Amino acid sequence: MKEDLRFKRTEYSLKEAIMELSKKQDIYSINVTKLCQKANINRITFYTHYEDINQYIQKLEDEYMQDFIQSIQPFKDFKEDPEAILNRILLFYKQDQSPFARHFIQISNRSIDTITKMNLNSFFAIKVIFTITGIHTIYHRNLIDHKEEIVEIIKNVFN
Repeated sequence: MKEDLRFKRTEYSLKEAIMELSKKQDIYSINVTKLCQKANINRITFYTHYEDINQYIQKLEDEYMQDFIQSIQPFKDFKEDPEAILNRILLFYKQDQSPFARHFIQISNRSIDTITKMNLNSFFAIKVIFTITGIHTIYHRNLIDHKEEIVEIIKNVFN
């Protein structure tokens, strides 16, 4: 039990540290030494839990995508209410303070397996990924003023 609590504290410290460091530099340029210094943990402790920084970042990416997928999970049928899906995805982006936000497309491409685990057929999963990455691009290029057109595009993709 004591070790479980220590692990949770270590995980919390690492996550807080990487979030703080990512405000000043790209998350993918953070190294183990900087992360451990900021988290105030020993590098040996880090390597007890993770093979390297890439494995740790992959874990965080997976958690990020799980959060995203949970936010759209109620909408397994994109055809029924594309506007609700669009609004849910936009809400996720607006509330997103993660350092992964700007890398969303790359992460989603690596997370296709996660999306296909939503019990969707593979062609439908491709449509979902296409729609999500399209909305992501539209949002980050400030083209969201054309919401009605975006809803129409989503309807057409799923018909």
